[in-house]
Amino acid sequence: MNEYAAELRLRPYTETVDGLLTAREAAAFLHVSLNTLWRMERRNLISPYRTPGGHRRYSVDMLRMYLERTRVRS
Repeated sequence: MNEYAAELRLRPYTETVDGLLTAREAAAFLHVSLNTLWRMERRNLISPYRTPGGHRRYSVDMLRMYLERTRVRS
């Protein structure tokens, strides 16, 4: 695990700008790569917000709902 990912795990997600995560932060939150995050978007599994500049932003609630929907039940 790189230092950036380790730092994300320690920092509360509520301290982000407007409560939204960047693509890199969202990928770390889900424990996936940026490419996997992009593929999830293309399959309409998650739908990021877009900034006026076209950058993707993800709400923590949306990511948690995705994890809950896809969790394997035993």
